[in-house]
Formats: sequence, structure tokens, C-alpha cells
Amino acid sequence: MEITENALSGKKSIALSKTQPMASTGYDYFALFLSLWFISGGSVDSWAHRHVARLETFFTPWHAVLYSSLLALLCFYGGTMIFYRSKGYAWSQAAPQGYVLSCLGVGIFFVSGVCDFIWHSLFGIEQNFETQLSPTHLFLAFGGAFIITGPLRSAWLRFRGRKPYGWKKLLPMVICAAGLLVHLGGLSQFAHPFVDTYAAKNQAILGSIDVVQHLGVTGMIFQALLLMGILLIVVRRWQLPFGALTLIFTIDACAISFLNDHLFLVPGGLATGLFADLLVLWLKPSIKEPWTVRIFAFIVPVVWYIFYYASLTVVVGVVWSIHLWLGSAVIAGMACVLLSYVHIQPMQFTEVVDKEGGTIR
Repeated sequence: MEITENALSGKKSIALSKTQPMASTGYDYFALFLSLWFISGGSVDSWAHRHVARLETFFTPWHAVLYSSLLALLCFYGGTMIFYRSKGYAWSQAAPQGYVLSCLGVGIFFVSGVCDFIWHSLFGIEQNFETQLSPTHLFLAFGGAFIITGPLRSAWLRFRGRKPYGWKKLLPMVICAAGLLVHLGGLSQFAHPFVDTYAAKNQAILGSIDVVQHLGVTGMIFQALLLMGILLIVVRRWQLPFGALTLIFTIDACAISFLNDHLFLVPGGLATGLFADLLVLWLKPSIKEPWTVRIFAFIVPVVWYIFYYASLTVVVGVVWSIHLWLGSAVIAGMACVLLSYVHIQPMQFTEVVDKEGGTIR
């Protein structure tokens, strides 16, 4: 409650002020459901751009799934803000904590969708690689990232400290982290080893062998950095329930390998996730012991790609030499070790008071 005084009349008045509401676990679960609907729409639309020879219209079944989810999200978040506004919250405070960017993301996606329709009318429908780099699609992806990360931000604000919160509270966050990984992987599928299996192809018909190998290894390093960028955030923030990383890896492997019909790679993703869960159980990576984080950051991508190559070998064969395929896994792990230094500094700095009373950090 806040007491203010009118400067002209001198009369005092009482104005109610409320802080931003906190989302409930049930709210997180429903937001997660809508986010999964949204991600599914994006995935099937991306699959269509790869498999349908010519898409000549904006009005497709895949767009229907995607934009119907946007309508549901608009009703959900719009209804939430109207409800809290009726309870006395200001419009700027009417979205639950963690969901302000999700509301903004719906707006960005809606405007970008209109622009995408105009873009298609003027320049036609994108095909294959063009889909990922179309300007309107990039803005759609930007808004989509805001939308699907609401449960993750909500958990970040509500569940602090490395406590065993359990599956009930952290499940929306875990699936949201997997959804973000799928979203980024779909956006960068032109450089994803689960989409283009260069190591298993007859490189003679693809062009220069060196160029193909360079593309394959570069994509592996890039995707490893995206993967560990997300995993290091959640592993550092929370004490994850056992099986959380298995779920993240499995969801990601299913969604990304689906884009180019490589579902035989899913068991390798599941096995990597189980290994990562066991590694967390053993290492207990934390900021207090940075070396545990460094080991985790190195081993997980290396094992991920070893299982990847094993799956290729069993199903379609690998044409790369051991020097190349094993070296590509190792260099991806080394890149992720460097990434871990962004999350945790090599040494903890403390304030030291100098003789003049200033501080040195």
C-alpha cells in the first residue's frame, strides 16, 4: 500500500500497488503444453519444407498446426493479463514472473507471421535451405524462443538453490530446456549431424571430399556448443532429478532426426542422456569445484558423438576414417570445455579493501 499526496489540493489518497504475480506449478504445466503444441507445429512445417517437392501456398496443414498454437497462446497469455489486471495489477505487472518475454514473444510471432504471409506473396515459398535463412522465419524463430522458455524462466525465479525439488516441480523446466534445444537445432539444421549424415554418405557424389568433411565437423562443433550451452545452465542452477538429461537428449534426438528420417539415431541419444545422468550423479558438478564442470563439459559431447557414429556404423556405415570421426568428437568436447569457462570463471575473485578504503576485485 502506498500513500500519496495531491500537490494542488493537499489531500492524501491511498493507492494500491502490487508486485508481479508468481506462476503456479499448474500454470507452468499448461504453458508447457501450449509450448509443445507450438514446437510440434514448427517441426512438422520444417519437415514439410524438406519433403514436399514444391510448397506453393501459405495455407498448409503444417501452418495450421503452428498458427493454431499461436492463437491458443494468444488467448492464454492475453486472458492471464486481463485476469490479473482485474485484480488490481498494472498492465506492466499483469504477466506472471518469467512469462513477460513469452507474452512479448507471442506479439513478435504474430507480427512476423503477417510479414511472412506478405513475404511469401511477394517472393514465393522457401525451399530446403532457404527456409532457415528467410528473414521473416528468423523473426518467427526469435519470437518462438521467447514463447517456449516461459516455464524455464519461471522455474529459475521460483526454485533457487541446489535442492532436490523433484520431478513435479522441475519437469516443465526440463522439457522446456529440451524444447529450446529442438528449436535451436531446427533453426540450424543446415549444420546438424542428425539431419545431414555426411560421415555416412558417399562423398564422391557430394562434391569435394574436403568440403564435405569440413561441413560435417564444423556442424558437430556448433551443435555441441548449443547443447552444452543449455545443459551447463540447468546443471549449474539445479540439482536435477535422475533421468532429466536422458529426457532432454531423447526429445532432442527424436525431434531433430525426424526432420530427415534418421530416427535410427534416437537410441544413441537416449544412451547419451543416461550416461550424462550417471555422470552428474558421480561428479556432482558445481561452481565450488569447477574441475567437475570442465570434465562434464568435455565428456558428454564426446560420448554423444561416439554413440552417434556407432549408430551410423550399425545402420548405414561410416566412410570417414577413425582419425576423422574420433577426432571430430574430441574437438567438440574441447570446444565445450572452453565454453564452460564462460559459465564458471577459472578462479573466484573476492573483494579486498586497500589502504585508501577502496576495493579491488
